[in-house]
Amino acid sequence: ACLVGSEMCIRDSHLTPYQAAEIMLISSAIGYIAYPLAGWYGQKIGRRNAWALSSVIMPITALIFLLVAKPGNFLSVLLPYIPLYFFSNGTFASPGFMYVSESFPTRVRGTATGFNMAIIAASYAIGGFLFSGVLTLTHSIYLTWIILAIILPFGSLSILLGKNIPPDAELEEIAW
Repeated sequence: ACLVGSEMCIRDSHLTPYQAAEIMLISSAIGYIAYPLAGWYGQKIGRRNAWALSSVIMPITALIFLLVAKPGNFLSVLLPYIPLYFFSNGTFASPGFMYVSESFPTRVRGTATGFNMAIIAASYAIGGFLFSGVLTLTHSIYLTWIILAIILPFGSLSILLGKNIPPDAELEEIAW
């Protein structure tokens, strides 16, 4: 086992430190493009629907990443990572945050959005514990990836239980 980003992980993955840094730099560029693009299509199809769509597409891109990425082959890691990062980060961060903030009455919108951000921060720790726990149980990085990156994200489809707020609804029209 290794810590993500540690030299041991980079050495075991057969990517050079330069290639790993290049992937991180490209990830930042993807985020720069993903957030406004995801915000745009969230505005077109509805933020809840954009979140649900990503809940289906993201596990598919995670499966493609698992099948295509090969140690030491930079492009085989980078190319499937681009859509994976876009749908796992861009959509949840852009239309996802907007959906949460617009789903609450104005008087509590700041508190609700702040609570959502707190849940996201907590999810980083919870995700780390889940990863460690599942990896300990399965002893397989591949099975851990299948459970946490391919199967678990389908749980986000529970967003479909939330209110469908039309993309151009006025704040006054949004009420529980």
